[in-house]
Amino acid sequence: MKHKVIIIGHGTISRKYLAAIGNLDDMAVVSVLGRNAEKVKLYAEKNGIPYHGTNLEELVNISKPSIALICTPNATHYQNVLDAASCGLHVLCEKPLHIDPEKQNEMLEYCKNNDVKLGVCFGRRFIRHIRYVKDFIDSGKLGKILVIDAFIKLWRDSKYYTESSWHGCPEIDGGGPFIQQGAHIIDLALWFGGGYQNVISSDLFTLHHPVAVEDHGYAVIKYRNDAVGFIEASTVCKGQNDNRIEISGTNGSIHVNFTEICHWQVDGCKKPDFSSEENIFYEQLKDFKNSIDNNEAPFVNGESAKLATELIAELYSKAKVCKGNLPVKN
Repeated sequence: MKHKVIIIGHGTISRKYLAAIGNLDDMAVVSVLGRNAEKVKLYAEKNGIPYHGTNLEELVNISKPSIALICTPNATHYQNVLDAASCGLHVLCEKPLHIDPEKQNEMLEYCKNNDVKLGVCFGRRFIRHIRYVKDFIDSGKLGKILVIDAFIKLWRDSKYYTESSWHGCPEIDGGGPFIQQGAHIIDLALWFGGGYQNVISSDLFTLHHPVAVEDHGYAVIKYRNDAVGFIEASTVCKGQNDNRIEISGTNGSIHVNFTEICHWQVDGCKKPDFSSEENIFYEQLKDFKNSIDNNEAPFVNGESAKLATELIAELYSKAKVCKGNLPVKN
């Protein structure tokens, strides 16, 4: 087996990667690290993972992995990445890289100094129709990009926050739907826009959930390609599950979500057909494996991925905050 993986954290998202790794011939999970010895043991036994424990160095010494897959809460990524890199492991980290831009830069520098790869799981960049739209924009066929609008309109019930020790906790989550549910679509908007120049304005609201972060908000962004755009991020839109970007250029407009190109009106260009679906977890793992084999940067590397947190941090710092209808817990 060419690539052995240790999973750090064994929450819900880790199961997606376990399934994807099972479809890669030269990659296998050899160990899993957790905080609770009993829980991590049950996880390892249920999923046929040879080694488990609560001490990283001990697990690395016994299971000999080459890759660490970080599947822990947002703010814990910093120490997880540094610990894995200090053991000489290449690191693939769940999104966002961190909630603090300065800590992100430290993580990048630490991995560079330890000569290990750092990839970030913004897997939506691997969706075929989204990659097509990115290439189409970069080709100039959409003309000068004028507007990039992003919408994250979702519903989370109270249990999502009250039954978790970290959802809605600013010290761990980093904020509400902008940095948690919205990180993927914001990463794509930045990808399409070539990065960003500044946050023009932002407004945060706590309309329904008893949390110390926003559950609804708006922001206006100036992108690096001079486009301007609007971002709406919400977990109070019951009956909706909308992650969408609308891009308008001088030659037309394209709207995309995670499953399809939902609007295409471009001068002289027919809407492409994408009928097959891909497993983005499989594609991300395969790319990361290839980046190690070929000594190349991962498709979604730390330098590129850090922009989402930088934008969101500026958005939060400039926001006008309205508490809404419910008291915010301290």
